[in-house]
Amino acid sequence: MGSIAITRSTYRRRIVLKKAIKIVAILVGIVILGVVLLAIAVPLLIDPNDYKDELVQAVKEHTGRELKVEGDISLSVFPWLGVEMEQVSFANAPGFGQEPFAQVRSAGVKVKVLPLLSREVVVDTIHMDGLRLNLVTDRTGKTNWDDLMAPGTSTESGGSSGPGITALTVGGINIRDGEISWRDDKQRRRYALHKLRLTSGKIVPGEPVDLRASFDLETGEPPKQIPIELNMRASLDLASQALDIPKLALSLDTMQLTGQVTGSKIIDAPVLRGSLDIGSFDARPLMKKLAIEVAPGSEDLLADVALKTDFSVDLARQTLQLRGFSLKAGALAMTADIKVTQLDKAPQASGRVTIPSLDLRALMKSFGVTYETTDKSALSKLGLSSEFNASTNHLALKKLDAKLDESVLRGSLAIRNFSKPSYTFDLTIDQIDLDRYLAPAEDATGAQDAVAALPLDTLRGLNLKGQLRVNKLKAFGLRSSNVSMKLSANGGLVTAGPSQAKLYGGSYSGQTKVDARQKTPKFTINEKLIGIDLEPFLKDAQIYENFSGTGDLSINVTARGASTDAVIKTLTGKAVVSVRDGKIKGINLQQSINDAKAKYDKLRGKPVDVTPKATDESLFSSFNATFNITNGVARNDDLRLQGANMRATGKGTANLTNEKIDYRLYVTLAEDASRKGSTVPIDIGGTLTQPQYKVAWNEVLKAQAKKKLETKKAKAKEEAKAKLEAKKKKKKDELKEKLRKKLGLD
Repeated sequence: MGSIAITRSTYRRRIVLKKAIKIVAILVGIVILGVVLLAIAVPLLIDPNDYKDELVQAVKEHTGRELKVEGDISLSVFPWLGVEMEQVSFANAPGFGQEPFAQVRSAGVKVKVLPLLSREVVVDTIHMDGLRLNLVTDRTGKTNWDDLMAPGTSTESGGSSGPGITALTVGGINIRDGEISWRDDKQRRRYALHKLRLTSGKIVPGEPVDLRASFDLETGEPPKQIPIELNMRASLDLASQALDIPKLALSLDTMQLTGQVTGSKIIDAPVLRGSLDIGSFDARPLMKKLAIEVAPGSEDLLADVALKTDFSVDLARQTLQLRGFSLKAGALAMTADIKVTQLDKAPQASGRVTIPSLDLRALMKSFGVTYETTDKSALSKLGLSSEFNASTNHLALKKLDAKLDESVLRGSLAIRNFSKPSYTFDLTIDQIDLDRYLAPAEDATGAQDAVAALPLDTLRGLNLKGQLRVNKLKAFGLRSSNVSMKLSANGGLVTAGPSQAKLYGGSYSGQTKVDARQKTPKFTINEKLIGIDLEPFLKDAQIYENFSGTGDLSINVTARGASTDAVIKTLTGKAVVSVRDGKIKGINLQQSINDAKAKYDKLRGKPVDVTPKATDESLFSSFNATFNITNGVARNDDLRLQGANMRATGKGTANLTNEKIDYRLYVTLAEDASRKGSTVPIDIGGTLTQPQYKVAWNEVLKAQAKKKLETKKAKAKEEAKAKLEAKKKKKKDELKEKLRKKLGLD
């Protein structure tokens, strides 16, 4: 009985449940039927165009701008609740003219009805046709959309008016035939997007969406259009403010860019990270269309450009970082790690840059720079690595490590104020042959013309300060080591030195100043050479090959002039020369005098040419001379030369302008059977490079005759003195004898 009662109770509950379900089904059916009937009736009974004024007024209240709907408004209710509008325009901000801020030929959006009952929003594809957007920035920096971004125009709600939606799905976005223009009166620039087409896949919060856009970018003056295509897959989470673009492809004219981007805090303080890769392309057409000025002759660099980098951007901190940055442009290739700060104010960049070995001559050629060198292989290799700091107006290289051909350069270098550069540096070079980098030798006339005028404008505009060290240096044929030089220039005052160097077994020290602050520049030269091995020194300098010894030289001179010729003509000062254990090749003074004596006997007193042999040489233990220089003419009056079998003094002049010599050398030979310490004058003429020697025996004979006469006079005087003394003695003796006799001493 109990089981039967339970069964009956269960049966009754099932009957009640079935009836309840049936009632609910009937009610739902009624609701659905009502919705269907309403969906059919609303479009038939209500004309949305009757509510245009209310719509316009609502927009006016919320934005302060006027909305115009010149076309029809149509509604659809079931199964999609939608609205379609045509010929809609939105007024511009006050002070920006009468042209509408935005216009749309047609636009529409639909929401599926039934999902709304479960608080789900399913939106069909939002479409917009014929969008026209007019953006303007005035001369003060104010824009015609600032008022729309103001807090008063937002519709933030402080609370919930009802239950929120549980899901949102948008079928996509479809914008066709769009036009966007932006006129920036402050920067005097204008940009425009034509033929804008934007489509997307289904948009579901938290899920990736595919986006595709294409348009023609108009820029430059005269205007040029650049076709651009963008394809990417992106996901955006507004709750966590996270952005993820795992796939990005951008086509900008001939440039193809691929990459990926992630972002955080994209609303409050955007931080973006990712990577970019621009494949090799010809950048010349793009640069031309973008109206970007490039250095003259750099077309070869732009013909083949590629770039790759990882990046991060923090807009809150206004920083940008590039890691693994690599750039290839023609003959130039470089890698770098870069950090940029103060993006919105005065950008400051720092990091490290590396340029692998490249052909510097080819790079210079690509910039239109042609420089001929004596060594055709010079400037063929350049590579460097350096830390750097830079801004729009300065560049500083630290821990610089560069290699030019066979030379290694290390140190620091800075340039400030690019419009009027100021240079500072501290550089060390291991070894360099500067002669390789000099221009090829020209003919005599061309060379003379080339050095006639000094580069005064360059000197006056030069602003630098620094120190240069070279471990091994070859310059103008001379070889030196441990070179140290300070350089400074400011306002036309250029100072090279103090400088030191080791060369040819000795040392160099000196300082040279060029004061070009006045119309006529002034030169001051103070230099000293100590303990120099003169034979290789003079040979390498191509001055004179027939002189050897260990020498000291000090020069203290000044000059004025705007050309090398004027400088030499005004050269004034003093030079002191001292040589030890020397040899003059090509002339044997003692033998030459003997030969000249023999010739003199035949020529009867006329000056005799001394024609030295290549094997001749004159040895000396010391040579000292002081040259007083006045207006390019060097005068010496104190020459002293001491040899094993001779000694010499001299005086005369050398004209440094025309190189003519007018000098007399007095050579005193050691006494022998034929010449007892006689002094022979030798006149030196010709030029500094081709001296000529002549002995005038008439001067010798005059000196000898004078000496003989003086000797004869001295002998006669001695004889007379002797006779007088003898006579005095005789007289004295006679007096003494008389005195003895008188005194009776005998």
